[in-house]
Amino acid sequence: MLRDASTSAGSAAYAAECRKHEANDTKCQELGWTCIPLAVETFGHWGKEAQAVFSRLASFIAIHRASPKSSVLNEMYSRLNMSLVRSVARAILHCAMVVVANSPLDIALDCRKGGLVIQRHNEIRDALGDLASIAYKEVLKEPVIREPNVQNNVPALVADLSVCGVWQSQTTTFFDVRVVDSDASSYVQRDVNAVLSSIEHFKKQKYSQAAECVHASFTPFVVTADGALGVEGKAFMRLLSEKIAATWHKSNSEVMGYVRARLMFAILRATNLCIRGSRVKWRRRMGIEDGAGLPYMQE
Repeated sequence: MLRDASTSAGSAAYAAECRKHEANDTKCQELGWTCIPLAVETFGHWGKEAQAVFSRLASFIAIHRASPKSSVLNEMYSRLNMSLVRSVARAILHCAMVVVANSPLDIALDCRKGGLVIQRHNEIRDALGDLASIAYKEVLKEPVIREPNVQNNVPALVADLSVCGVWQSQTTTFFDVRVVDSDASSYVQRDVNAVLSSIEHFKKQKYSQAAECVHASFTPFVVTADGALGVEGKAFMRLLSEKIAATWHKSNSEVMGYVRARLMFAILRATNLCIRGSRVKWRRRMGIEDGAGLPYMQE
């Protein structure tokens, strides 16, 4: 439910709870049921009745896991809010596509004209590098794994990031980012996890052997345009959150929510750029306005 900027946090969720009670209480009482509306605002604020349900549910889970209730509750809110952000992001992107142009969404997300797909990739790479630099000291963008060999016609192999000490102390790990539109016509009939897994396998075939030659490891970071991560990406995000939590002396669930939120906003900005961004290649006018005898350069 969308909350107006002039209203306080929680007021829209409370109003939604009241409307649900008015609509469903009579029918539920006739059936002997209890109506508990779970209302949430797009900014992530849950209604009081939903909070009470989550608190009670977290108590049972904490007993089962033998973990603190606060840790379980933070993890629960983190997972719920991440699902909410993904749903809102997908709705915003689809609405933006309808407003901007009357054309399929996958065309805007996959069209390479204007360099927007590359800018989307770089936006996510930079966000991932900024997060990694919080926990690790040696973070490098676009490291060269293999130099080109002109005689054997072997091209250079360049990754997106290199981070030292991720999976093993004093060992470099190379990362390569791939953003895929899982709703594209070529993927729409396949499961999202299967699409992510196949791309991760392709990345490993391309980079792993070259990384091993320089005594390093390789991890593909594959993500969909609406924020779903591959298995390798999830493992790295989990480890990164633990490292940042130890550095900041915060709970792991709290830091995990922060890391996921930063990455999700980067994905949303990057994907929105492909939809709303201009694909016109702008040219700067070259020449001297006073008529001096310098050549007029034109592409």
